[in-house]
Amino acid sequence: MRDWAVLMSMFDYDARPVTPGVVLVGTSASRGGYAIRDFLSRNGYPFEWVDAGQPDAMRAVLGVAEVEPSALPLCILPDGSRLASATVEQVAAGLGMVAAPALPEYDLTIIGAGPAGLAAAVNAASEGLRTVVVEAVAPGGQAGTTSMIENYLGFPNGISGSELATRATVQARRFGAELLLARPLVDVSADGPVYVAELSDGTLIRGRAVLFASGVEWRRLEVPGIDDLLGAGIYYGAGPSEALACTDSQVVVVGGGNSAGQAVVRFSRYAQRVTLLVRGHDLGSSMSQYLIDQLSAIPHVEVRVRTQAAALEADDRLRAVIVRSGDSAEPARLPAAAAGDQSARRVRRRGRALRVGQTLLGGHRRGIDGRGARPPAAGRGGR
Repeated sequence: MRDWAVLMSMFDYDARPVTPGVVLVGTSASRGGYAIRDFLSRNGYPFEWVDAGQPDAMRAVLGVAEVEPSALPLCILPDGSRLASATVEQVAAGLGMVAAPALPEYDLTIIGAGPAGLAAAVNAASEGLRTVVVEAVAPGGQAGTTSMIENYLGFPNGISGSELATRATVQARRFGAELLLARPLVDVSADGPVYVAELSDGTLIRGRAVLFASGVEWRRLEVPGIDDLLGAGIYYGAGPSEALACTDSQVVVVGGGNSAGQAVVRFSRYAQRVTLLVRGHDLGSSMSQYLIDQLSAIPHVEVRVRTQAAALEADDRLRAVIVRSGDSAEPARLPAAAAGDQSARRVRRRGRALRVGQTLLGGHRRGIDGRGARPPAAGRGGR
């Protein structure tokens, strides 16, 4: 495999080799490119990532050394067709992942295909209810991006979030549940005895009942300029698709919960150094002990307590995170290729990870592999 190729597999994002079915060309600072990479990796669709800034890689794939910036991200589908300035919706449709509802009416419409939504689908469909699940991104939700869940009942050796999501999806479909991907819900209205759910592409789903299992919404760091860097070094809930891209980089993760700890463990496999920023005085009140033990055993991981991000340094992407610690009046500069925020709000909907020049990832959450965590202070977040 070429050293510039990044390949993803659903059951184990680190497994090699995998034959890619999609080629995606873009820049590391592209928000659109990140969204497509995240979508493909979380749906278990192998792809090859080609950096548009590497002429040799471009020639090997496209036969030319460069592509007009306006055409990026460029997606080449398995049938050879090309999507210029590609979007997630276009790629999903091109791969046949967008389907119309099979039935005119359902007994139960479930919004969200995380563990709760998939469990509901298994239970409902197994009892003979006509069940449909709507998911904006990929099955598994937040748990699907977790490298290893070790405190989930029935898996004494742990299970990766992607494999758990895949098994649950297969189980739900075996009982007859239907799964509609890549289209978020935009509206629900009553129509006599049924409810009509409208998706982003105009698809209408009629159901006798609606169950909302839509996940969490990431808190946003209150740092000037951070929104301009989303997908260009800043990520909310950064998933497996970004880990390899941070090889030999410095990564910053914000948050003190289990999601932040999982992110640190994953990124530490590739990054030169990972720094975890925690607003509280210690990790014990918000992170499971087994994760704390894992972090302490990784030599190139640093945990900074009573610390939060205060500012960013960037050009076309993140270059450094400025942090303030404890009672110190002097800020510190952490060079960074990516940064991520992992702080979850009350259950509402899923978000994305944040990544800065180094990788900044972090988080608080409740639920699978997590404890009830304190809400993060203004200016920091977690996953």
